[in-house]
Amino acid sequence: MATKDVSVEPFVYIPYEGPDDEETADASEPSMPTPSDLEDVDLPCGPGVRLDAFERVWEEYNEKLKEVVKEMHAPGVAQAVEEVLDAYTNVSPLLLHTELPVIAISGPDRRGTATICSEIRTSLCSTTAEGDIDEEDAMHVDNSNTPRALISSVGASDCVNLASAMKALIAGFTSNYPIRDEDFAQLRRKGTAGSSLVTYDINLLDAWFAEYKEAAEGQTPPKLVVFINEFEDAEPSVIQDLFYICSLHIPRLPLVFVLALSSPKQPSYLHAVYPRTTLALLQLKRIASSVGSDPLQALLLKVFYDPSYEPPVHLGPATVDFLVEQYTKNSGSIEAIAGLLKLVLLQHFMNPLTAFTVDDFLGEESMEDASQLLSEDTSRPFLRLLVGRLYHPQKSTLLLPKKKRAWPIGGPQDVIETVRGLRRDVLKEARLRRLAFRVFLLVRDFMLRKGFKTASDGKEGIGFLGMMSACLRGGSAAAKEGNLSYLAKMTRKLSKDHLKELLQDLYQLFFNQPRVIREDKADAITPVIAKWMARLDSSGTSSDIAEDLDHTTIGREVGDWLLEFFDELFQAYTETNLWDIWYTGNPVAISELTNPAPRVNVIGALLNPGRYLEHTSSEDHEKQSLPDTSLLFQRYLESGRMLNVHDWYESFAGALEADRSARGSDKPSKETPSRRGRALETTPRRRKGRGRGASPDDPEGSDEEMDDDAWKMEMHVRFLRGVQELDFMGFLKHTKRKAEHVLKTVYEPPEY
Repeated sequence: MATKDVSVEPFVYIPYEGPDDEETADASEPSMPTPSDLEDVDLPCGPGVRLDAFERVWEEYNEKLKEVVKEMHAPGVAQAVEEVLDAYTNVSPLLLHTELPVIAISGPDRRGTATICSEIRTSLCSTTAEGDIDEEDAMHVDNSNTPRALISSVGASDCVNLASAMKALIAGFTSNYPIRDEDFAQLRRKGTAGSSLVTYDINLLDAWFAEYKEAAEGQTPPKLVVFINEFEDAEPSVIQDLFYICSLHIPRLPLVFVLALSSPKQPSYLHAVYPRTTLALLQLKRIASSVGSDPLQALLLKVFYDPSYEPPVHLGPATVDFLVEQYTKNSGSIEAIAGLLKLVLLQHFMNPLTAFTVDDFLGEESMEDASQLLSEDTSRPFLRLLVGRLYHPQKSTLLLPKKKRAWPIGGPQDVIETVRGLRRDVLKEARLRRLAFRVFLLVRDFMLRKGFKTASDGKEGIGFLGMMSACLRGGSAAAKEGNLSYLAKMTRKLSKDHLKELLQDLYQLFFNQPRVIREDKADAITPVIAKWMARLDSSGTSSDIAEDLDHTTIGREVGDWLLEFFDELFQAYTETNLWDIWYTGNPVAISELTNPAPRVNVIGALLNPGRYLEHTSSEDHEKQSLPDTSLLFQRYLESGRMLNVHDWYESFAGALEADRSARGSDKPSKETPSRRGRALETTPRRRKGRGRGASPDDPEGSDEEMDDDAWKMEMHVRFLRGVQELDFMGFLKHTKRKAEHVLKTVYEPPEY
């Protein structure tokens, strides 16, 4: 792991000395925030319990996401590793010169390509056991201690000039090569030819690699792999010289470059920026990570719609639509979707009731302790909300007596048992819904594979991602989005062979489900499918007419069963009480955070600064004058295409004079007690916001004592400062045609 060079990059270190007292220590403990409208109904320990639940859920999700992403990246990583290991092996004799192997990894963003490059680096540095490889990869495995590849990383910040780039490339090998300590000591004692070379001379790397091969005792030398991170940010002229120098020393130095690109595969960034003379030196191989909706489909299918995996928190339909929209319109990156999913979970656990998501005992050790916690007076608002949601779903709260009286239902322990039963029901319903979704995909893919239409209008139809959210809404939404009636109609019209093949696929699907799903539903369905298959087999011994009638009858029965099966299991997720404990809600707030509108917000803040500033009361806000920048911006919008700076200043100065006169008439008398109290203060005060000067003896009376020249000077300064702020925000455009005028860039304020 690389360490920071303190001589190059300064940093500040503030040692932690611990809290001053116990109260500060308790206040510094991390906790989950609670919305202001729900703070009164939260448990005293609720924020901490919900934070622990969030960490447990996210840790499980994160491990699952990493597993799925690694599985999706596996083909590209395997191809890149194969290209590295096959470099310089099958060189065409018709080439005029040996080409420098370069592998370009293209991804949707830098996080995606960084993840793929990290997996390539791990695969090249890992030691593979002999029994874990096949015959094709056996040629790449060396049973000795010599690794298959040595790694050096060069960042875009290292490519400001050729010397720093070459130094980073060479130091990555000479300082971190993986050989035994005794070999390293022996190598350092030798008087090599490169001992007198500078650190950025590639001859130093040449001499070091010759010594490295000699220390390896004739074993197969490893490849020298150079990773260039953030390739688009590197200086092209430096990269051109770097490629040219390295091409002069191959294949003696088996260099292989791996470029991390955040641009699409087509059009190629390399071909658009680098000249033909540079590209002629390279043997370029381009590997693109998966694009389109396929990676998102695979991620959602394997994490949230896999019957064999039980997610602790399920995605609501609004969350599924939100992730699909963000992926298709904005990021296109699985790593970005993982970050959004974390924000969704953070928002989900802000609900006080989500303390029951993964722990029935609310962080306590037993049922008795949890019941005692809910019996306390401080937990009574939370219990009132919980009981209201349980027994009066149409109401947000139940008006229970605030004094200690007998409960209209059982005690807190019965409430906890009820929540536990709801969890079992919700998890079972979610498992069966995932099973039904798998059946839907099987029938849909079967129809597409056999060349049938999957929509009545002749299109391929049936949106995969749209059906993911529609099956959660249930009812007509699932039937319309999935076109279930048309699927059943096509099933009824299948031929005998196609119908038999479909039944075999359905039987294998139900038979291979986990035990808990087989107990819930699959064991009751597999005998029915087996009977249909037996009837189809027996119909071949009868006459042709009877055979056609029998398989048509079976097809009609299968189609009707599919409609009943989908109608039964595609139920709305909100039909269960306390659904918001185990299902995420509408991520509107997250959408606003991830897709901000800076232009609208900046203009809105300038027109109505009170919305963004904290004031003690509404009356003080009405009396307080607008900031200088807001005054200038209001007059900015009232003008035409160009602004006369002198007229702008005169209008601004008039507003300041009016405000000064109004505040002077409202000033309290000098004999008031508050005035006398402030006069005794020894430290002078300055008013914030406008920067007006104030005398130590009379801070609020400075406007009256200020002479006209000083007041005009202050207005000039405040005007220049406000104009400079508007210019910095991009509202002004200077012109040379009229020196006393400026051009506007905004003419009408947007609706906000």
